[in-house]
This record gives sequence, C-alpha cells and structure tokens, in this order.
Amino acid sequence: CNINVCTEPDQELKPVPADDELNNIFEQQEAKDENFLKFGYEIPSMEIDTNNEAAYNYVKKVLELSGFTSNESLGTWYSDNQPLDPSVYEELEGCLLLDPDCSGNCDEGGQCNHILLFDIINEGLLEIFGRSYNYYPRPLSSLSYVHPLPNGGDNVLHKVWKLISWYLNSAPKEAYAYTSLDYYVGKDLAKNDGWMNLQFDSECVGLEIDDLIFDDLLEEIIYT
Repeated sequence: CNINVCTEPDQELKPVPADDELNNIFEQQEAKDENFLKFGYEIPSMEIDTNNEAAYNYVKKVLELSGFTSNESLGTWYSDNQPLDPSVYEELEGCLLLDPDCSGNCDEGGQCNHILLFDIINEGLLEIFGRSYNYYPRPLSSLSYVHPLPNGGDNVLHKVWKLISWYLNSAPKEAYAYTSLDYYVGKDLAKNDGWMNLQFDSECVGLEIDDLIFDDLLEEIIYT
C-alpha cells in the first residue's frame, strides 16, 4: 500500500481519539466477536423459501462434497481464486463444468441454473474467507470490522446461503420485467455488508508508517 502525505500550513488537524474512545471501540468489537463465536456453535434455523428449496439442497450438497461443512477442516481450496474443485460439479452433474449441453444442470423444479449456483458458491466462499483474514485482530477505526474465521459445520453453509439467497431475492418477481442498472446498484449498496470496511486500509497505513519509523531509526543508528 502506498500513501502520499500532503500537509498544508493552514490545514486544521483533527484530534486523535482518546484512549477511552479506543477502549470503547475495542469493547464493542469484543462483544461482536463473542456473538460471532456463539453464532458458530448455535446456528439459528434457516427458513427456506419453498421456491428456493432445490437451490438450497444443491448448495448444501456442493459444500458437503467439498469439505467446507466439516467441523475438522474448512476444505481444501482448488486454487487461490477458486475454492471449489470443478470435479465436484462433474461428480454431481455427470458431465464437465463447461459443457453447455449438460443435462444435469437442471434441478427438480426445471430451473437450469446449477452452473450459476456453483459460480456464486465460489464467490461467496471467497468473500467470507477473504474478509476473515486480518493482519491485526482488533478494529483500527470506527469504520473497521473484524470477522472471525468460520469454524466449519453449518456456519459456512449459513453464511454462503445468506449471500446466495440475497441474489435470488434480488431478481424482480415478474419474469419479463425490465430492471435498470440503477436498481441493482441500489440493491448492492443497501446490503450493508461492510463494503466500507476500512480495516485493510487502516492496516496498510499503519504498516507504511511503521516502515517509515523503522527506516528513520535505522538511519539514525548507522550515522551516529
């Protein structure tokens, strides 16, 4: 991460938050972490829409075969940007992932969207695990959020299905209804899923400042 610091003589500097304020932020995050840990063991029952039962069963089966619902491990990733192994799709459907004529792509409801669901599961896993890795385990600002790593089991299934159900429910009810781009942008911004999470940016700034201080100290030691 690169930062450019520009200072102006007339620029007013905002005061640094007091220790009490930072402690309050830490306490709030610790309370969130406790809720997350509790949530990992006591997954609330999910109410599945009857129209989405086939999709839910397919998502559950894919995660089970991939090892992401195991309590012992969180699955083996196929690659850095693709957690699911394509062979899982081939095992379920009986044909290759990129085969457009695959007859197994349709569920019992007649909807042929297994390829799309498989792709969304990949995206969901990337999002869930990606936001769970942080350099520093505490929030560095009021707009920073630290998400614990899913502990396997139904926790991963619940989080992935929450993302997928949002996509399914975002589609307009009318089959041939025209939906503008602004509609989907508004839906995406209204998710409130931490898209303004500044934890990573705060970490980058902190590491950059740390390097600058270390270089200054090292230079001072060498030339004195």
